[in-house]
Amino acid sequence: MQPISAPRRFLALIFLPCLLAVLAFGRWSGDLARGEDALIQRQYQLAVGHLRAAAEELDGVERQRARLLLGQALALSGNARAAVATYRRLRTISPDAGMRRAVAFRLVAIYRDKAPDPDEARRWLRAMLD
Repeated sequence: MQPISAPRRFLALIFLPCLLAVLAFGRWSGDLARGEDALIQRQYQLAVGHLRAAAEELDGVERQRARLLLGQALALSGNARAAVATYRRLRTISPDAGMRRAVAFRLVAIYRDKAPDPDEARRWLRAMLD
């Protein structure tokens, strides 16, 4: 058996960890990426499934992003009640003020579609942002 040359050994030492990192990232972010793709393709029920799985598997900022997209998918699929529940939960557990603001705007968008009076929706938004 011949020894592996130095350049090949170097490439193997670089390539193998990179390959493992790419495969691990694909496994961790797979449901989130598939959920985003399903949202883009307007396959909202499919997106809901992928984003629910991603919200359970991921943590930190990626989990918040998955939950925000899950609320959007639920709202677009016609399940406003579940979308509002998802947004409210995200608003209470999120430490990030920017995320809470984004959630508030999405909640108001749902409410605006249901509210008979636009002024009432504006008051509700102001109350949520204060």
